[in-house]
Amino acid sequence: PEEIVIAEQTACVLKTDGSIQSFGNTSSYDTAQPTDSNYIKIVSSPDSTGNFAGLKHDGSISGWGATHYNGTDNFDLYKPTGTEFKDIVATNYKLAALHSSGTISSWGSGGNGTTTNYPPPTSGGWKEIIRGSGGIYVALNVDTSIAV
Repeated sequence: PEEIVIAEQTACVLKTDGSIQSFGNTSSYDTAQPTDSNYIKIVSSPDSTGNFAGLKHDGSISGWGATHYNGTDNFDLYKPTGTEFKDIVATNYKLAALHSSGTISSWGSGGNGTTTNYPPPTSGGWKEIIRGSGGIYVALNVDTSIAV
C-alpha cells in the first residue's frame, strides 16, 4: 500500500494504483468510498469515527464515510469544487485544502455543528499547509507569514 489512514473503527488504504480500499466498520458510511482511482493522498480527521477525504492527480477532492453533528462534518458535501488543489490536511472533524492559486479552503465541523470555526485566511500566497491538532492547521505564506 501507498498509505494507510485510520479513523477509530475504520481504516482506508491508498493502493499503489491510486485506488482506495476500506476496512472495518463501513456500515455507518453516509457516503460510500470512491470506486475510481488516481488518488495521490488520503486523510482522516483524528477524532472522526470514519470520515475520509482524498486528493486526486487532477487536484479534485472526494470525501466519504460517516457524518456527525447533523452532517456538517460531511467531508464530501462541503468539499471545495474544482481541480488544481495541491494538498489536503485533516484535523478534528475539519479539512483544509491548498489550491495551486495559493488560496486555502476549509470545511467540516467545529465539533458543535458549525462549519465556521477556524475559517481559512482570506489572502492568497499560501505555499504549504500543515496538519495541527485541536481543530487547527498552520499555513505558510510565500512572504514568510504564518496563519493558524
